[in-house]
Amino acid sequence: MRALQVSIEGRVVGIYASPDQAPFWAVIGNIPHDYMRGSIMLNTPTESWQWQLPDMQEGECVEFCLTEADPESVSPPHYVRRHAIEEIADGESEKDNEGRGENEVT
Repeated sequence: MRALQVSIEGRVVGIYASPDQAPFWAVIGNIPHDYMRGSIMLNTPTESWQWQLPDMQEGECVEFCLTEADPESVSPPHYVRRHAIEEIADGESEKDNEGRGENEVT
C-alpha cells in the first residue's frame, strides 16, 4: 500500500496510510514558538483519521517520503472520528474533535 513515512533526524517516527488509500496531508506549525508540532490527517467518506507527530526541536530535520508499506507496518491513528450520517449525506466538513482521548474512536 502507498504510505507516508516520516523521519525526524534520520529516525523513522511513523508510517501512515489508510486501508482504502484515501488521500492524506501533513501539517507542521511552530504554534508554541519554541518547538514545532505536526499532524498527519486523512478523510474517507465515513471517517477522519489523525496522527500526532513527536515534537520537533530547533535545528531538527523532518523528512517525508512516499513509500510502499506492508499493512502491518502502518502506525495506527491516534484519533478516529466517524462522520455522522447527516454529514455523509450532506457532504459537511469535519466537526471539532477537541478533547478526544488518544486512540479514541468516536
